[in-house]
Amino acid sequence: MKKHITLSVENPCNENWSEFTPTKEGGYCAVCERNVVDFTSMTDVELKDYFLNHKGGKVCGMFRGEQLKTYELVDMPKINNRLWVKAAIIGLSVLAFTPTVKAQTNLVEETVLTTANEKSTHASSAAEKHWIKGVVKDGEGQAVPGANIILKGSEIGTVADKDGRFEFPQALEEGDILLFSFIGFETEEYKVPNKSVENLEIEMKITVAILGEVVVGKVYQEPKENLWDKIKNIF
Repeated sequence: MKKHITLSVENPCNENWSEFTPTKEGGYCAVCERNVVDFTSMTDVELKDYFLNHKGGKVCGMFRGEQLKTYELVDMPKINNRLWVKAAIIGLSVLAFTPTVKAQTNLVEETVLTTANEKSTHASSAAEKHWIKGVVKDGEGQAVPGANIILKGSEIGTVADKDGRFEFPQALEEGDILLFSFIGFETEEYKVPNKSVENLEIEMKITVAILGEVVVGKVYQEPKENLWDKIKNIF
């Protein structure tokens, strides 16, 4: 059965985010005396993980409008213990009667893995690296100082200076994704090309953010149709 979780802000806050004191997760509101989490740069997966694992009570946050919605959760497959036990017994039986074959197989596998690893290492070392630097601006051509530039899927990144300029701290490979984010702006993605770029210009779009206490709807399951419902649907 499908499971869902719903996020909403029933009473949006009118406080000015720019006046909050910056914190690790977002900003501190002196009026409410609470920490406000910045969710605007989070992906759907990160949002679901945050609220499914959060145990600290009520949460105040800042969201993009499209983030306040119903999220579908994926069911984990159930493990059939009986099948697992049978498989284990068969596996142990095979190992008990074929020690020589196992040793030979392991030797072949190790040889293949060693060769594959050598090729992979050689290919990796031969991969061309590219350096990226440029400037981050808003829709009016003004610099966005303090913009965050992160390599997607990692914690490696840098911050734009007072003129909006940046230079990524490490060489990148073609196809890597850089994420550009800043409070009040939509997160932008940039795919690294097959060359270095020294004058990249990233334009960030202002987003309408929603502040307030998050209301987390219960995780619920779609009800199963009973026999009578199925009969009614026929007619």
